[in-house]
Amino acid sequence: MDGFHNRYRAECFVRFSVGRFYLGKITMTLTTLLASAALSFMIHDSAMDTLIANAIQVQAGDVTYTTFFEADGSYTTDVGITGTWHVDGDQLCIERSTGEGGCQPLQADLHVGDSWSGINAATGGTVTYTIVTR
Repeated sequence: MDGFHNRYRAECFVRFSVGRFYLGKITMTLTTLLASAALSFMIHDSAMDTLIANAIQVQAGDVTYTTFFEADGSYTTDVGITGTWHVDGDQLCIERSTGEGGCQPLQADLHVGDSWSGINAATGGTVTYTIVTR
């Protein structure tokens, strides 16, 4: 083969190899992103399964009430508050039927008896949340 054909073959090999490298890198990146999204989705599903199967006791100062999340995206409380909920990324968002609402980080790996402090998504006040049985 002459010099032109050898150079052409070398360029094709380099383009194929570089293209394969980038394709491999893109594939690895997409796989990592999809795995992260799946894990995030599973964590959120697991946390919401726990919340739906049980209830959250909310304590704000002297006021304590229990919130019951339903699989259809609604929630009720034992003090007459109702509304809807949804998961947005890693946030649990609620909206009361009266219009107040907000989002906060969804806790992972929840079990009955677990407690944490946070901000009431509807009122903005500091509260203590505890997972309790229904």
